[in-house]
Amino acid sequence: MKNQAPSKRLLLVNRDFQFRYTRASVAVGVVSTALTATVILYPLYVFKILVVPQFLPTPILLGMLAAALLNIGLLIIFGILISHKIAGPMFSMVRHIRRLAGGAWTSQMNVRPGDDLQFLVRNLNDLGQNLSTTARKDLDLVEKALNLTDDRSQQMQTLQELKTRLTSRLSSPK
Repeated sequence: MKNQAPSKRLLLVNRDFQFRYTRASVAVGVVSTALTATVILYPLYVFKILVVPQFLPTPILLGMLAAALLNIGLLIIFGILISHKIAGPMFSMVRHIRRLAGGAWTSQMNVRPGDDLQFLVRNLNDLGQNLSTTARKDLDLVEKALNLTDDRSQQMQTLQELKTRLTSRLSSPK
């Protein structure tokens, strides 16, 4: 029986993207917390219900500060965890696109359950399959033309058909 080493989960797949996403979520969290506190506390201050030095003792102010810091910490953690569900598939898609560009059209990209961008991954896999199928059809046409050694006009017609197919694919985007 083999002892398998526990798999290490890498949460920071694309640091730039994930940190940018996390900074944005922290900024939104800080702004929303500040706005909420302002909406609640400002009317109390205006109507003299809240007098800061007398109304809020130091432990309550420290508790509010601790809650704000906890809020920011949770936003950072959840920002990284949530962005991982996007950054992971993006990282895999870039690798897969490089394989497609290198000619490995039959390779398929897998996505973990729960990751975002599954629709895009499916379409990328379909793209590779369609490229492979189209190349196979073109190769079959070339082989057919090469096997028509005794009928020169049929061979030229088959090659002209292949030229038309390739020209139409290169000149007009679908």
